[in-house]
Amino acid sequence: MHLSHAPLSPVARFCIRIGKLEEMSGKVARWAVLPSCLDFRQARCSPMELLEGSIGMSAPTSIHPMHLPHAFLSPVIRLARLSPQLAMLVSLFVALPAACAASKDKNPSISIYCMAYADGLKSVFVKTSAERYESVSLSTANIVEAADALVEDGRILLYGPAGEDGKHPVVADAEITGIQQPMIVVHPAGKDAGLAYDSKAVEADPKQFPLGSFNLVNFSPNPVRIVHEEVMIELESAGGRIFTPDQAAGESLAVRMDYKAGENWTLLSSARWPVRNDRRTLVCFQLDPVSKRMNIKSIPLRENPSR
Repeated sequence: MHLSHAPLSPVARFCIRIGKLEEMSGKVARWAVLPSCLDFRQARCSPMELLEGSIGMSAPTSIHPMHLPHAFLSPVIRLARLSPQLAMLVSLFVALPAACAASKDKNPSISIYCMAYADGLKSVFVKTSAERYESVSLSTANIVEAADALVEDGRILLYGPAGEDGKHPVVADAEITGIQQPMIVVHPAGKDAGLAYDSKAVEADPKQFPLGSFNLVNFSPNPVRIVHEEVMIELESAGGRIFTPDQAAGESLAVRMDYKAGENWTLLSSARWPVRNDRRTLVCFQLDPVSKRMNIKSIPLRENPSR
């Protein structure tokens, strides 16, 4: 077993950078190299506890420190004991991945767009912690920013005013799995629906929904298609797609929009969409629950969506 040729682990490279391992003899430094398969992040303990062999590794890593040669472990342990400052620095270095992962688990900042108001619900509440709710005034003209929402089982719930029992009833429920920056789009639900609003979370992350692009979302029960020259985009019910045109800013797109009723496609609208590099555009297709007519809503997203 020739550990002198094993690849340096991040911890060993960190130690070498700060010059501590250079003070050791070549033999000790050679044994202090940690194999890359020994991953401190998979152990719920400190680096010292792991090296002492008091706690094993979790799957998928199968190597236990007690299975390693004593000559391999003891120089590393002695190094940490001789230099408490180095041990502290190594612990901080090892803790960084966990800290980064924890930062990703924070409540996401959301925005909300309301296509039409449900009866008596022109504002909703966003749950920001187990016992805290913040009110958000809905808008049919603009996308409004909301508080950082608490994610509950991969979903963001919107709530109505508290009842006599002090509890806020759920009025909208949107799944956000795989969405980096959720924008919750709501519209009144049908009479037989259990909630006041139908809702869908769409991606508002600028990396995936960049300036100049169109986020197309179909809230109707009918398939919809968008046609521009050789480009044809079909959206099934509840489907969505981000479309980034090839045309330069300042040009416009001649677009035809159709919906499918039965076996036939019916013209919904023809329009020219301006191509702009200072905004993004949300385009929503909806079947009005009262008139049963297909509607289109086009809403620009600027740098500050609430403007």
